[in-house]
Order: sequence, then C-alpha cells, then structure tokens
Amino acid sequence: MNPIRRQLLLGTAAALCAPQTLATAARPRVVVIGGGWGGLAAARAL
Repeated sequence: MNPIRRQLLLGTAAALCAPQTLATAARPRVVVIGGGWGGLAAARAL
C-alpha cells in the first residue's frame, strides 16, 4: 500500500470515528496546543 493511500485511509477512519467518540464523552475535553510556560499556564487555568 503506498503512503498516500494509507494516509487517506487513516484520515477517513479517523473522520468516521471522531463523532462517536465526541458524542460519548461525559465532559468536554480541552486540548492545549503549544508548549512552554504559556501552555502550562493555560492547562492549569482550565
């Protein structure tokens, strides 16, 4: 399987599974993108 086809397959599978995962979550999740002291401060505040 070539890399482009594999990436398309994984992306499609992730897109199909994401709504079910988000719908069953008991509480909303917050993702902090970034690192360093700013990311740490944001994670502690949330």
